[in-house]
Amino acid sequence: MSEQNQKIQFNKQSFWSKVWIAFKNGIIPFVCIAVANVISWTGNQLWGPKTGFQPNLPIDANIPFVSWFIIFYFVCFPVAGIALFVLAYKNKQRAYDISFTVTIALLISGIIYFCWQTEYPIEWKLAYLPENMNFFDRWVRATWYIGLPINLLPSQHCYFAIASIITVIDSKDMHWAYRAFMIVFNIMVIFSTWFLKQHFILDFVVSFGIIAILYAFARLIKFGDKVDTWTTACKQKKIKFKK
Repeated sequence: MSEQNQKIQFNKQSFWSKVWIAFKNGIIPFVCIAVANVISWTGNQLWGPKTGFQPNLPIDANIPFVSWFIIFYFVCFPVAGIALFVLAYKNKQRAYDISFTVTIALLISGIIYFCWQTEYPIEWKLAYLPENMNFFDRWVRATWYIGLPINLLPSQHCYFAIASIITVIDSKDMHWAYRAFMIVFNIMVIFSTWFLKQHFILDFVVSFGIIAILYAFARLIKFGDKVDTWTTACKQKKIKFKK
């Protein structure tokens, strides 16, 4: 095998080994978040109140309807998944912290949805649609009818956007281009929740407060470091037992 072919083979092995490390470190945090998300959102859609309070502020009336932001709104969750697995490869301790933060935040939001329901009435949303709708307008209208217009405060899209930004701010060894993409993209996700009339400003404020407090708490008690120490000790015990 030539030197060039050997280099190509090495690079391929190196890439897939990185993918495996990211998957191995990130799969449990990912599952925890996914389960909490299903419980929080689906449970309330099925059994919760069907109407609620509108937590709108005067500034909300001045926010325009911009339908092409639906792209950021829909791609939010896949990008958040990528952010988690990249962080799991780069810094698994912080991945555990983010997983703890978002999981608990989602469960808290589920409780809030039941105890204090909020909604963006579909009649309000439909009033923003132009007479001659384009592709993005129709896409947004279809999205409005996917679920009930409830579960506003706090915003789960904002949860994931803020958490994704944290993954590149509170972790070293991230390429500058990747950092820039994650920050800009997820700011656009937050904007999309307003421009698509899915959420009010206050929904974001509450989401930011919950995520900030929980992540600060996770870092304060060194949750990620303790989980990493515990999992490492378990692996060492298994190796000794096999021997």
